[in-house]
Amino acid sequence: MISKCRRGHDVEVDESGRRIKRHPSGKAYCPRCSNESLMRYRRSKGVKPKPPKLTDEERRQRQRVIYLRHRAKTMANVKMATQRDRAAAYEAYGNQCACCNERDWRFLTIDHIHGGGNEHKRQLGTRGSRVLYGWLRRNGYPSGFQILCWNCNSGRYRNGGTCPHEDRYEPRAISPCAS
Repeated sequence: MISKCRRGHDVEVDESGRRIKRHPSGKAYCPRCSNESLMRYRRSKGVKPKPPKLTDEERRQRQRVIYLRHRAKTMANVKMATQRDRAAAYEAYGNQCACCNERDWRFLTIDHIHGGGNEHKRQLGTRGSRVLYGWLRRNGYPSGFQILCWNCNSGRYRNGGTCPHEDRYEPRAISPCAS
């Protein structure tokens, strides 16, 4: 049932005519009158009113605007954090390629010793290495990882798990195409 409060607002009431909404003290009240009274009180004390609740779409748009406004700074912070995590991971795993002793960090990468790197990155929800560096840091640089240079890493992949530096076979000569 619907009834009217003393200011004329619609208020839900039960069968006995009592208002359904009650204050913790037990007094019945009109939610709209109570809200208006609270707003008047806050204005008199100089308290800013709370902003209206946003829909999910409005929240996404607002976050997008904030992201675009601060994008350069955000990207710089992400880059610095990635470099910090990469340097710490390389330091923890020896700072050089485990196969050929290459020390230039631009050539180095993290390798899963027993394979399964793609599956591990899929579980982390990434294809890049930025998330992996953070994961290694948070997990205390666990065993099962090593540093390899790009040549050794891709050579092991193409050569069935053996690095071409370790596999002492004679490379085939590439024959020119017959025309």
